[in-house]
Amino acid sequence: MNRYRGVLPGLLLALMIFTAYAPAFRAGFIWDDDTHLTANAILASPGALRQIWTQGTPVYYPLTFTAFWLERKLWGLDPVGYHLVNIALHSINAILLWFLLRRLRVPGAWFAAAIFALHPVHVESVAWVTELKNCLSGLFSLLALYGYLRFEEGEGRKWYWTALSLFLLALFSKSAICTLPAALLLMRWYRGREIDRRALLDVLPFVALAGALAVATVHVEHGRVGAGGPEFHLSLAQRVLVAGHALWFYAAKLVWPARLAFVYERWQVDPRVPSQWLWVLAVLAAAAALWRLRDRLGRGPVAGVLFFAVTLAPVLGFISFYYNRYSFVADHFQYVPGIGLIAVATGIAAHRLSGRRRVAASLGAVVLLLLGSATWQRAHAFKDPVTLWNDTLAKNPSSWMAHNNLGATLDGLGRKGEAISECREALRLKPDYDDAHYNLALFLQQRGDIRSAVEHYEEALRLSPWNFKTHNNLGMALVAQGRVREAVAEFRQALQTAPMVPYVHRNLGLALQRLGATDEAAEQFREAVRLDPSYADARKSPADDLGGQARDDEPLARVREGLRLAPQSSEAHYNLGLALHQRGRIAEAIVQYREALRLRPDNVDARNNLGVALLSAGRAAEAADQQRQALRANPKHPYAHYNLGLALQGLGKTAEAMEEFQQALKLKPDYAEAQFGLGDCLDALKRPAEALAHYQAALRINPGFVPARERLARDQRAGP
Repeated sequence: MNRYRGVLPGLLLALMIFTAYAPAFRAGFIWDDDTHLTANAILASPGALRQIWTQGTPVYYPLTFTAFWLERKLWGLDPVGYHLVNIALHSINAILLWFLLRRLRVPGAWFAAAIFALHPVHVESVAWVTELKNCLSGLFSLLALYGYLRFEEGEGRKWYWTALSLFLLALFSKSAICTLPAALLLMRWYRGREIDRRALLDVLPFVALAGALAVATVHVEHGRVGAGGPEFHLSLAQRVLVAGHALWFYAAKLVWPARLAFVYERWQVDPRVPSQWLWVLAVLAAAAALWRLRDRLGRGPVAGVLFFAVTLAPVLGFISFYYNRYSFVADHFQYVPGIGLIAVATGIAAHRLSGRRRVAASLGAVVLLLLGSATWQRAHAFKDPVTLWNDTLAKNPSSWMAHNNLGATLDGLGRKGEAISECREALRLKPDYDDAHYNLALFLQQRGDIRSAVEHYEEALRLSPWNFKTHNNLGMALVAQGRVREAVAEFRQALQTAPMVPYVHRNLGLALQRLGATDEAAEQFREAVRLDPSYADARKSPADDLGGQARDDEPLARVREGLRLAPQSSEAHYNLGLALHQRGRIAEAIVQYREALRLRPDNVDARNNLGVALLSAGRAAEAADQQRQALRANPKHPYAHYNLGLALQGLGKTAEAMEEFQQALKLKPDYAEAQFGLGDCLDALKRPAEALAHYQAALRINPGFVPARERLARDQRAGP
């Protein structure tokens, strides 16, 4: 019977968590989920695991990204599965915490685990898919602590090596857990054991692992993620002020979790203001008081508070990391550290209410009900990006990052005017915000305000000259203005920073083609295809891309080799289909596209290109059917709308074709081919004046668009 005495309390913890986090099951993906998961091409590549463990993506948390890779295999990009995993891990962590505190003989162990389970400050770690790294590192950290405890209690050296291995897995999940070796010593001190030479030697391998992963993370944050620049140049005095303020901030949110926000205000830190030092003095005073009262209070409160402070140390501002650009604090930073204060509070409460079980149970039930209700309410904020950013701005209206990100989200929903307004507000709050200048330029460019777009791209480049995307988009805007030579310079600048990006090579090739430099243009097109054989635009023939020059067969051989190595890969069949399509081998391309779709029916690009190939083969009805299927999977696919329009034109359904071209233009206002398609439809309907306007619009977008120029020349020859 004793073996099962923990089953019901453990199940109750899990039940409470799944109830409180029910809104998260209806949530989608939010900020950073694209970088880590949905738009992370590495996770879908054949060599994903090798790259995850040898290079990192986008940071070196290889176990977390391996978990993402496995989850993508299991349920694709359905967010429900990812939320289920996070919530399940949080449930396991709460149960493990109960076991650990009970073994440490902490009073009120189950209640401490229940507070950890239901505290709304942890919603950010559980309801945000990206924070799988928190849930995973928390799991392995608690297991490592439990294993080390059993080793120190004399249960065998095997528990030592188990704990060390689990700690390494925790570091591979999230390296901020690197302070765990200090927690091992605190745990020993709390139990009244001497920290002697043997104890220090036992902890030394843990310190070595922590140091190695911590150094690697700092290197990545500064070299790859971009934690550099004026916003990160803080003096030692400023960093001390940040740390002092942050410690009290986190403690306050644990005690009174009101107005929790995804992004908190970034404090203005000035060592010359005497009042700001009160935070630091208060930390020192509290530490001194705890130490002086340690005999009266016992070692528990001292150990708990030190655990809280020590495990928070990596995120207190002494080391710069990218998120500091937006705020010095975040709820998810105290997922594990908060355990220390929770254990202290519940331990004191259990001691004070000892012998008054009914009162303790009643008060405990009220506290858990309040916390669970707050968690349930907080979880709604993570429903989608619009909800999250609006919730953030309701609590922190000065968050320029939230205004900018809300703008980007609204643009994706087609709410262009609101998107522009949000970006302008972000720039009002922070005029030197390069991302907001970039997004505003992009939105203005989509609206056709090329002149204003160019100004904001140039300002974005002044602030961040290394951004290849800004150089590329500025080049596109300059092309639209007819400033092709300047555009070529921008594309070349983009390639200096990012020489392996295929679409920049292609854009440079198109610009060179317009200048008559066909040989160099052909080289750029070949390089684009060499870097990514699947990149070539299926709307254009090889002659369009290469100025009539044939490609060599080396890329085709490379694509065939990829298929030989992965014969059951939908992407490999799709890539071969593209390569064959580009060479005019339509029948063979159709076979490969169909095989790609058999292996992965949701491959929208394969379905779109199959439609294009079928239309090239004169099978317009089948082509239209494929494009309709593509649009059912992704209604916002502008190329599928355009290609459906072409198929409908081939079937003589001019009015329906016009609707598809118009829809393509709504999704992609700079789509010259769709403007041309509309012109041809209007021409067929005997509306020459309107057709002429669309031919002219196509040329404004792409001055080198030969078919539109030929239509205009024809109309001029025909006369009035």
